[in-house]
Amino acid sequence: NGQLKCLGTPQHLKTKFGHGFQLDIQLNEPSQDGDIDLESNSIDINKLKVEQEFIKIFDMVLIEHNQTKVTYEVTLKNDSNESNMSLGQIFAKLEEYKKLLPIESYALNQTTLEQIFIRMAKEGKQGADAPTKKPIVIMDPDL
Repeated sequence: NGQLKCLGTPQHLKTKFGHGFQLDIQLNEPSQDGDIDLESNSIDINKLKVEQEFIKIFDMVLIEHNQTKVTYEVTLKNDSNESNMSLGQIFAKLEEYKKLLPIESYALNQTTLEQIFIRMAKEGKQGADAPTKKPIVIMDPDL
C-alpha cells in the first residue's frame, strides 16, 4: 500500500521480521519399481516420517513440496527443552536425524530478505483477515 514498514540493516530486518529458519530437505529417492503410485506413496511416507521426528523440536510450516524436495519454515519450540539450543546443537540434531531418517541432504538457512519482503507484501495485499499458512500438526494414533 506504499507505506514504509521497516528501516534497518539487513541483519536487523532478518532478526526483527524473519521467522526462524528455512529448512530444505532432500528425501531419499524411492526404489525404482516402475509403479508411479507406489513411488509417490513412498515419498509421502518418507515425508511423514521426517515430520514426525522434526515436530518434536521445531514448529514447522510447509512452504513447498516437489517430488523429494521439501521446504519448511521452522522455529524452535518454546515449550521444549530444545528451545535454548545453540546453532551447533541444532546441526548436531539434524545430523542425527539424517542418519535415522530417509534424508539424503538438508540445508538450514536464515530467512532471506527476499522472503521477508514477499511475506510483507502478501500481508499488505491480503489484509489482516486473510488466511495464513497453518503449522504442521501430527496426531499420534496411539492417543
